[in-house]
Amino acid sequence: FNIQVKDVDSIIVIDDNRVLYYSDAVIEIVCDVKYKKFIYFKHVPIFLRNFLYKLFAKNRKKFQRNECALPSKEKLNKILSVKKDSDKLDKILS
Repeated sequence: FNIQVKDVDSIIVIDDNRVLYYSDAVIEIVCDVKYKKFIYFKHVPIFLRNFLYKLFAKNRKKFQRNECALPSKEKLNKILSVKKDSDKLDKILS
């Protein structure tokens, strides 16, 4: 897809030969991993979704917890780098 990662200030999702950024990427991830009904946020105009995405990203440290939950094996399998290196998956979970 010739994506210049250093020029992108967003999460990137590649799905079904589509490249998704900003709120589209988040909606795709959330729907795929946990909440299918999150897809309804696609009805919100993209300029508003992306504004909210960037606002949250800019202030994300205010929303962080001090700890991070370890994802399940099923969720980790959806991560491309882990999927590609399945032996690393067992190391992460052990």
